[in-house]
Amino acid sequence: MKITDGISFDENIKTAVTIGKFDGVHIGHQKLIKETYSFKEKGLVPVALTFDINFEYILDRSDSRNMFEKMGIEILVEYPFDDKTKNMNPEEFFEYIIVGKLHAGAVVVGNDFRFGHNRSGDIDTLKKLGEKYGVVIDIVEKEKLDGEVVSSTRIRNELSNGNIQLVNRLLGREYSVTGEVIYGNQLGRTLNMPTINLGFDCKRIVPPRGVYASLVNYDGKIYGGVTNVGFKPTAPGISNLGVETFIFDFDKMIYGEKVTVKLLDYQRKERKFESLDELKEQMVIDVHKAKETVKKYEQNILQSEV
Repeated sequence: MKITDGISFDENIKTAVTIGKFDGVHIGHQKLIKETYSFKEKGLVPVALTFDINFEYILDRSDSRNMFEKMGIEILVEYPFDDKTKNMNPEEFFEYIIVGKLHAGAVVVGNDFRFGHNRSGDIDTLKKLGEKYGVVIDIVEKEKLDGEVVSSTRIRNELSNGNIQLVNRLLGREYSVTGEVIYGNQLGRTLNMPTINLGFDCKRIVPPRGVYASLVNYDGKIYGGVTNVGFKPTAPGISNLGVETFIFDFDKMIYGEKVTVKLLDYQRKERKFESLDELKEQMVIDVHKAKETVKKYEQNILQSEV
């Protein structure tokens, strides 16, 4: 997949373009991407147009990019949301970017799509412009889950409330953190529960601080685990938000290596313990509960594959 800012896009191709923020590339976004990909049969290159906006992401941008590529998007355009772009009226936006830059033969959007200065363009505007410039306009109904529309706002709210299982259903995959394993304070080793530590991107929405059942993807293998998201208040001198995971049945030293931690369920809030012995007792409880969750998860996966 090619990633471009779109400004110097000059390839001699016809495209099918889907447009949006695509924060998290949730199941609603995936519906748009699938529809966009279907235009490949008509000779159009699948393109996703999003804007380079500074806001807190649900997931790492790298995760979203991987989803685009996995679903067949061939060109991802991360267009700068500068003053010029913000001040374009709907027709200027359509003519200059969609037609002029991206050579769109089709545009795929949700039925609540708005565009142009102050979001002044709507679906009716888009259809009229499509007719004027000879571009197919494909309007896709919003995806729903449990009777409610799937949206990034809904996912943000559920994430803030710690409803990780629902968040995962809305995303169509597990909420995850990917990064290189860094050195911690070695407290886990003193408790005979060695852990791996990942940093947390400050541009992401922080889920509730606390303990989660988790999966760990390392070197192509999946392991069960229990993860703490937070500041480890029982440990002295910890000031940075981190993701600390005890991996079940794992004893390798993997500092500097890339790991993905996927959260399955929120078990409890982070809290400060009066002693390390009290912390260890709670960790044993946390591990037991997390193992039960991981076991149920694996059973559900096996059942779905039958």
